[in-house]
Amino acid sequence: MIRKPVRKTDEKMLMGLFVLSIFWCSTGFGSTYYVASDGDDTHPGTLERPWRTIRKANLTLQPGDTVWVREGVYPEDINPVHSGTRDAEIVYKNYADEKVVLRGHNQGGDEAVVAVGWPGSAADWEPKSHVVVEGFTIDPRAARYGVAVSGKESRNNVLRGCVLVNRVEGERDGIVIHQAKNSLIENNTVDGWRLGVITTGTPERTVIRNNRILNSYGSGIDIQTSHGVNQAMLVEGNLISGSRTEDGIQFEPDYDLDFDAGTKRGVIIRGNVISDNAENGIDLKGAADVVIEKNIIWGNRGDDNGEGNLGGGTGGIMKGDIAHTQAHDILIRRNVIYDNLGGVSIHNHGWVVIHNTIVGNNRSHSGPDCSADRVEGAPTGYLRRLPGLVGVMLVEPTVDDFRGCVVKNNIIGGHHQGEVAVRTTADLNETEIDGNLYFNRNGVFLADVRSPWDWERVGFEGWGLRFHGLVGPAGKEAHSFATADPGLGLSTDAPVGAGPFDFTLRSDSPAVDKGLFLTQTRSAGSGTALPVGYAGFFTDGYGIVDGDEIQIASSGERARIVSIDDDTNTLTLNRALSWLAGDGVALPYADRAPDVGAFEYGL
Repeated sequence: MIRKPVRKTDEKMLMGLFVLSIFWCSTGFGSTYYVASDGDDTHPGTLERPWRTIRKANLTLQPGDTVWVREGVYPEDINPVHSGTRDAEIVYKNYADEKVVLRGHNQGGDEAVVAVGWPGSAADWEPKSHVVVEGFTIDPRAARYGVAVSGKESRNNVLRGCVLVNRVEGERDGIVIHQAKNSLIENNTVDGWRLGVITTGTPERTVIRNNRILNSYGSGIDIQTSHGVNQAMLVEGNLISGSRTEDGIQFEPDYDLDFDAGTKRGVIIRGNVISDNAENGIDLKGAADVVIEKNIIWGNRGDDNGEGNLGGGTGGIMKGDIAHTQAHDILIRRNVIYDNLGGVSIHNHGWVVIHNTIVGNNRSHSGPDCSADRVEGAPTGYLRRLPGLVGVMLVEPTVDDFRGCVVKNNIIGGHHQGEVAVRTTADLNETEIDGNLYFNRNGVFLADVRSPWDWERVGFEGWGLRFHGLVGPAGKEAHSFATADPGLGLSTDAPVGAGPFDFTLRSDSPAVDKGLFLTQTRSAGSGTALPVGYAGFFTDGYGIVDGDEIQIASSGERARIVSIDDDTNTLTLNRALSWLAGDGVALPYADRAPDVGAFEYGL
């Protein structure tokens, strides 16, 4: 930061601030201490006479205290004995951006190098709150975790701006959040661990934001059991890349409940780049009430065995193949999904896939762009014989129930085996597939699946006739359309690699103003309680972010959702609106109607 010169007229003000700072420290608002590798724990802990060990800080720090650690390598752990308070945090920080490397107590003999509410060299296992750890390099030799935050009563702890590096193969995880509430994991680099970040024991209101989570052996983020509790978790603005065997983000089912039926999560995954993982970008093994929005998901290979098959997953977003578990009520919107093995594989009921741009998902493990024959010609097995190089799939052979799924207002194109694949023998009651823009330079085809060994590619015109004849689905592609040029900024229909690629709409795009309204009002009225046909297109933020802003077609007015009653499909708004019967309701849009795809032209 560039500091301006101090003018003489500022000197009185600076002197006043200096006096105020002395008063602040002298009246119990907190003390400042220092640790240096050449210090001594018998010293007072000042900058001129610092302590020698972080352990001394662990034992000493009280609410409002800060310790600055000078450059060096410390065979110690951060393990505070006391908690801070809301107005007086305990802060551990590297001094003046100096590099401070933590190895763990006695070179990592304890379980975690940073242990907040976790047993360590100074404190036993009891809750700790309002502790901030910032700016350290965590490079252990033997510790089980880089960072562990634990305890049902542990609250408001922060890990910010740290670098966590693992140089030892084995069961070593970067960050574990166990039971704690209001944890913030922000602006860190987590590189080379078995699992990058784990949340377990039903933590609540966890924010994992603006981190680089790289080169995990397993998944970058592993979201474990919820037992039906609203976790109110936000995963936002991260780069999650390079998993060697598994996924960018994986949701675990409630294994200890004899397989779950999709327990409620309340997780929002938005604004992340999820790329180059061995299996999937996001794997929803057991989950419900999850919002996946505004992410870029690319280059995820779908398997880890090099055979070009679907045994490891879809590549983009899917549910892992664990018998008897479910993933339902999943809202996937405004994402760009490209260059994976496949795009989105819908499993179970209540998946809503709207306003995405899903392009050129044709990747295999051993190459960025494989052919349909290569996948189909892989070793035999039912998963290998299903269409995989597809934008959106409703084809899971062990699931018969796709009730209430929606595929709407998406741009889908450039796939080798079909833009959409549907198992038309499954239960498609109340399923809506409509308002999509399909494109492919080799002609638009969709896949009609009867069994793993019985599926065929159908041209767009024939697809519309065939789909119209099915009993159960709504929409039936009546407003979908095919085009040679979708009007995207990029020049190819099958982008491969990191890019950059421009997925925004040109002004002449056929997607502009061609989207459908997501739902309609059930009756005319006014006020803050808006009755709609289906509320599953929207979120109230699960108590961790603001609810969606919605727009009414007849008036163009907007309001924000405060809460949603899914049983009555009623949206409670933050201000009163008026609406007509059958009025269109959408996310905010420009001009006459919503656009198709992930980006709204003009907003």
